[in-house]
Amino acid sequence: MKIQFIWCWKMWEVILQNLLEYEKKENIFIETKTNKSKDNLKEKYWINIWINKNAEIIFLLTKPQQFEELNFEIFWENKTYFSFIAWLSIENIFKKTKSTNLIRAMPNTPMLVWKGIIWYFYNLSIKKDSFSNIYIDFFIKLFSKNSKLIKCDTEDKIDKITALSGSGPAYYYFIIEILEKKALEFWFSEIESEIIAENTFIWASHLLEKSWEKTVILRKNRLFLKSIR
Repeated sequence: MKIQFIWCWKMWEVILQNLLEYEKKENIFIETKTNKSKDNLKEKYWINIWINKNAEIIFLLTKPQQFEELNFEIFWENKTYFSFIAWLSIENIFKKTKSTNLIRAMPNTPMLVWKGIIWYFYNLSIKKDSFSNIYIDFFIKLFSKNSKLIKCDTEDKIDKITALSGSGPAYYYFIIEILEKKALEFWFSEIESEIIAENTFIWASHLLEKSWEKTVILRKNRLFLKSIR
């Protein structure tokens, strides 16, 4: 199966590393905007840095404003597209690519350390035949190994997830910043403050992952323990 990457932002390399477990390098093709990034790719992966018109699957990994710059007329037939472009609807992708075989996905940044969540939705016009199912199954196999996959029943949920799960990690990082500043106010050193803030979050998240209790119960239990000291 021949696979094409169209431009790349930082999430693409995790996808590529997953992909190399299932596909040979000679079947993977990457097109980027700058010569510097092309040279880096050649040096790091020894991979094809050009567009293959015969690619069966095309990963769209551009920023939303860059999508309109792309030319899809170079591809000879109806391809299957995996889009990771925020806020760009399947309808708008279809207008440009003329393909009905579209899977739209939204990961969050923890995917960079193999712990992310990917929400996805595929075009309801995809025919339920063995040909289309090959690509849907491939998408699921590729990402389910290192990420939690959740299928959306409507496309509008992808945009909502972009605001919630996609941007959500930033809220947690902000809380860590607040804890770190408070530790500094209590005369802990910068290193100690970082350890306090980051480990409080990390181990609280481990407890949440392992616990059967809902978040609200964990929070109330912690406040109760503090009140009886």
